[in-house]
Amino acid sequence: MVRMSDIQIAYDSGDLEGLIAGMTPEQDLLLKMAVVRQSLYYVEQILPSEEDDDGERGCLNIARRWLADPTPENAQDAVWYVGADARDGGLRYHDYAPIFVEPATVAGADDAKQAIHFAATTIPAGGEQEARQWQLDAALAILQGREVPPLWID
Repeated sequence: MVRMSDIQIAYDSGDLEGLIAGMTPEQDLLLKMAVVRQSLYYVEQILPSEEDDDGERGCLNIARRWLADPTPENAQDAVWYVGADARDGGLRYHDYAPIFVEPATVAGADDAKQAIHFAATTIPAGGEQEARQWQLDAALAILQGREVPPLWID
């Protein structure tokens, strides 16, 4: 059992991996879900208009599908979708930038730690510290049984 003092020490030192190490599988899943939402949030900020869409929304929809039903099967579907898109879809033909498949890659991650690693590519330049702090805050909230903080950029 993880003590609250150990959680606070990990949080205060910015040790996100230490926070994750103290999570139950259910808490890990909640953090992964939060990170998928974070990656969607960042990528949605750069989406072209719907009339200029060349397929950018496809992988975002797959990530949303996983969020609605976070099963291992839907995570595997996300991995397969990204692979197929790279092999014979919009990525292969350079219809859109690779960042648009990242939320589905994050949804297909094995756990929160891997999701955080994959989500790093969706963070806007200069926003790394803010994104990491949000991840720390989300992990702490989950460990304390509180609601994950909202996402927004001021």
